[in-house]
Amino acid sequence: MQPVLEKVKEFIEERGLLKGGEGLLLSMSAGKDSMALLHIMLELREEYSLGMGVFHLNHMVRGKESDLDEDMLRDITGKYGLPLYAHTHDFMNIRTPGTSFEEDARNIRYALLRKTAEEGGYGLIATAHNRDDNVETLLMRIFRGTGIAGLGGISPMRDGIIRPLLCLTVEEIYGFLREQGIPWREDSTNRDNSIPRNYIRNIIMPAVRERFPGAESSIGMLSEHAREAEAVIQAFAGFGQGGIVRECEHGVLIFTDGSAQDPALLRHLVMEEVRGRFNAFVSRGMLSEIERNMGTGRTHCLLYSNSIVTIEKTLAENRPAVRITGTREKRDAGEWEYSVTPDPLSATEIYLKEIGLSLTVEYADRAFFMKNFRDTDYIFVTMHDQSYPLYIRNRRDGDRIHLERGSKKIKDLLIEKKLDNESKNCVPLLIIDSQIAACITGFQFNIPSRIARKFLVTGSTKKILAIYKKQQ
Repeated sequence: MQPVLEKVKEFIEERGLLKGGEGLLLSMSAGKDSMALLHIMLELREEYSLGMGVFHLNHMVRGKESDLDEDMLRDITGKYGLPLYAHTHDFMNIRTPGTSFEEDARNIRYALLRKTAEEGGYGLIATAHNRDDNVETLLMRIFRGTGIAGLGGISPMRDGIIRPLLCLTVEEIYGFLREQGIPWREDSTNRDNSIPRNYIRNIIMPAVRERFPGAESSIGMLSEHAREAEAVIQAFAGFGQGGIVRECEHGVLIFTDGSAQDPALLRHLVMEEVRGRFNAFVSRGMLSEIERNMGTGRTHCLLYSNSIVTIEKTLAENRPAVRITGTREKRDAGEWEYSVTPDPLSATEIYLKEIGLSLTVEYADRAFFMKNFRDTDYIFVTMHDQSYPLYIRNRRDGDRIHLERGSKKIKDLLIEKKLDNESKNCVPLLIIDSQIAACITGFQFNIPSRIARKFLVTGSTKKILAIYKKQQ
């Protein structure tokens, strides 16, 4: 058997990715990884008695290139008698508000994948992630901030999705394709280094390889150790009936008697539940506030709350516990809110559909600040170490902003600007760590925006966040 096939088969056996007799839906582009996945699984199809199909999503981003990718897959699946489930989504014009292109594409792709697998009777989905993808993912998470679970990188098998090529490097995949005479298509967007993953792949990793030749293997080992450590913590915590962590209505309970009195363990469990269950950012400020409030003598109290999660100190089954639930918040039809996660490597685009406003959010240097700070189409705020989470929303009753000359109600501030009620509800507010950091009147009404005292950019500011109207 060809060495690459042996390596993948060994990886499948070690990780228990296939038992035999499954229906397997391959998620494919027309790139090198997808072509390798298809041909490797075709070689192993008989041995594992696989019923195979191919899923493809045309993003309509690269014009004719995208169409040629789909044409190539139609030819190949026709050649091997495989059903092709081809979908199209116009990501250039149809976007989910408050998400980056990459995040939106991933969410829609996986939703369509699962729907297609269910309708087609496929019990498993296979993606073509390789070892280099795992290294890049791990570095991106480190740069953005992650815990032990995040250090685990891309899982070989999770929620019915297997990744049998995680054992292969890019070089091994290229070698296999060339040796077997298998064609593939190159995605021209892979050369765009404004995309964070491409920046890591094309700029950072070549420098790392030159200086530290074994770095990728070492990073892979770190990923393995992190997964093992997380598994030990999960087992130690005893998730489920009788353990430290227990499902409850709308969320989860973490019992804080016994071993969970350890602050480090409690911090870890809270982080992983908030991130994994509610997909919310966990800041050091959040954890500090929870720990500070835990120290009170009361058995019932609010530890932390934002628009996504509510964390409370409580009693459950006569045991002290922390309860994490989704924030039970009734909003009027006219209220809107968007989560913002600034990318340290590139600009993030946000579309506020309720008011038809497209914004760009990115970190800025002082030269960019000095050039644009007087322009009403820009606002700049200081990002402190604990400046998370971030939201952009419209006003709520009782909203206040703390300015240089004291606190002021947003309602009164907008009345002074002679805005009518409809206009008042169209003014975006920047919320940082549950505080109003900016009242952004300048983007729509040519009225200078107001920045809260704590978030003003000064000569000592180390990290500046810029928000400005997207250039049309």
